[in-house]
Amino acid sequence: MNYYIHDIPGRIRVTSPQIKDNQRAADEVKRLVTLFHGVNSVECNLITGSILVNYHPDKLNKKDIVDLLSEKGFFDRSKAVTN
Repeated sequence: MNYYIHDIPGRIRVTSPQIKDNQRAADEVKRLVTLFHGVNSVECNLITGSILVNYHPDKLNKKDIVDLLSEKGFFDRSKAVTN
């Protein structure tokens, strides 16, 4: 499974092998990402390893989200495929 980013302003989807079939990791991602001011929702799909974040683009940007996921070990930029 590859790391993947797909985004449009206000919405980012990231896939991560660490999330696939791992409820504890998904819960940790939700907890961390919802701490950002401007996040509307965070959904994790354990089947696909997908993290979907809806946010206010005037208050937050995708780089902040990806930086956090990278810092916490949920995303590896060197293995990422983007849109």
